[in-house]
Amino acid sequence: MRNRSLDGRVCESFFAENLSSAIDAVQNIKSLGELRFDLSSLEVNDIQTIKEKTHNTLIFTCRGGKFPEEFNLEAYLKAIESSYEYIDIDLQHDGHLLPKLYPALSQSSCQLILSYHNYNETPSSKKLAEIIHELTSSKADLIKVATLLHQQDDIEKLIQAQNSHKNTICLGMGELATKSRIQSLLNGGAFTFAAYDLSKSTAKGQLDYNGFQKAFMNFRGGQSIKLAVLGNPISHSKSPVLFKEFFEKNKLKGTYEKIELEHIEEFMELKYLYDGFNVTAPFKQSIIPYLDELSESAKTIGAVNTAYKRNNKWFGDNTDYLGILNSVEETVTLSKIKNCLIIGAGGAARAAAFAMKSKGIDTTIINRTYSKAKKLADEFSFHATESLELKHQQLIINTIPQPLDLIQEEHLQALHFILDAIYPNSMFLPLQKDKDFSLIPGERWLYHQAKAAYTIFTS
Repeated sequence: MRNRSLDGRVCESFFAENLSSAIDAVQNIKSLGELRFDLSSLEVNDIQTIKEKTHNTLIFTCRGGKFPEEFNLEAYLKAIESSYEYIDIDLQHDGHLLPKLYPALSQSSCQLILSYHNYNETPSSKKLAEIIHELTSSKADLIKVATLLHQQDDIEKLIQAQNSHKNTICLGMGELATKSRIQSLLNGGAFTFAAYDLSKSTAKGQLDYNGFQKAFMNFRGGQSIKLAVLGNPISHSKSPVLFKEFFEKNKLKGTYEKIELEHIEEFMELKYLYDGFNVTAPFKQSIIPYLDELSESAKTIGAVNTAYKRNNKWFGDNTDYLGILNSVEETVTLSKIKNCLIIGAGGAARAAAFAMKSKGIDTTIINRTYSKAKKLADEFSFHATESLELKHQQLIINTIPQPLDLIQEEHLQALHFILDAIYPNSMFLPLQKDKDFSLIPGERWLYHQAKAAYTIFTS
């Protein structure tokens, strides 16, 4: 199980005794790492080799104190030359290197993190503002403030400071570090830090990636609702963006994450931590045995895309058909549609069939394998065909990547309304201008099924 909402947002700090172990680390971090060169036993020439061995984003850090100033400068310049995405400079200890680094930075894509560390306390809010102002005045791309926490009020001071300044990350060290770092992320911090190897932690209170992920998923922090989308793969999901929009529009304090499952059995761990889930491939059918009750749409379609908790019971619903109806309704009044063609006979086609049945629209189904089209059509008292000329179908709902293998391009005309579930690579898009049909993007289907799910989650 992996919470893909944390991709690129949890930086795994590491140091190494030799080049081999450094390469092992950069190849095994999840997505973002920090090479603590100052804590390592490496040569300057190793810096480039390490970066060449990974496609992951890397931060290069070499705190002053261990090495001579000339060595630190050489190391940072090598990191910039080697295309590290960031270098981290502690302004108090290494700020004097900046004038000699700026020219190299200006000629590269490497970004500058200017940081402040206080290993004794968290300063007052006024002092934090002054520190951040000083850091901001030194041409930084990103500001990082890390302080030792003694009480909850210290976390509040850091969050307030982060929220008051752009491109700023404020996080804590010590026993309250994890709570502080989670809240930093939830309040818009670009990323936070964890240990690649827990036995080689680089700050007090640091967890490793898996420990932080577990804590993050367990954290409620005053949220009214905690949701996620389950699937595999799931990195591409646009659902978090949509739900953020819904939360903001309705002034609801909620979180929405994307979780990549290895096995549907992992749902049993998550059901106690979240209020609801959107469910996508390949788990829409396999989740059903783990739910207590199903809606009529979920039963008929045979798939669940929305699972939610009520009175300690888990219910399964399917809003895909509502996504279809509402996205079509944006373009044409459904009562004017008398005939429909569904291309495909899989899960999305079943949702489309249910949608058309609910509106009494005469529907024909076409699929590469005729027997599958016939089976689906018989179930909904529709028609199946192996070929047709699109003379009577006003609405076409496509659910497969290669629809033009089954229908003829020359048969498309202005009278057609086409809802294409395949995006962003719709085969109909290049044809729209010439054929003058109305194309309903699959993104609208996604939006409306998500909006319907949001209504279920919050009702």
